Amino acid sequence: MTYHQILHEPGDTRDFTKSILVKSGETINIETLMEFIAPNTAGNTLIKAVVMPKGNLSLKGVIRISKNAQNSEAFLKHSILLVGNDSQAVSIPELEIENNQVQASHASAIGPIDQSQLFYLMSRGFSKKSAIKLIIKSFLAA
Repeated sequence: MTYHQILHEPGDTRDFTKSILVKSGETINIETLMEFIAPNTAGNTLIKAVVMPKGNLSLKGVIRISKNAQNSEAFLKHSILLVGNDSQAVSIPELEIENNQVQASHASAIGPIDQSQLFYLMSRGFSKKSAIKLIIKSFLAA
């Protein structure tokens, strides 16, 4: 699956946000591209994903800023929560910048469920299954 955003008019602003749930046994490949062609543009790509046991996710995000897109601002962020020991994810953030007069950055984080959060919820009476569901919902909502 590919998502392509183009900022082609001066002053364009785009925010692309996507939440993904990779089910058990499922493999998903997603690619995003945000192209900055005009000057004074701004764009953010924010992806949150949850990968269930035996799920696989490949996530590639590209920000491409052309030589004519001076004074552009771009941000790309991948946040991935792994559920279970046999879930897998790869995050590949890329910046392709042809202009020195821009602000562009990226971030990527992949990690398992925080065991202290799980312990806390279970100590408050949640079953393990309910606690995991609550952590997933909170992760996607934040």
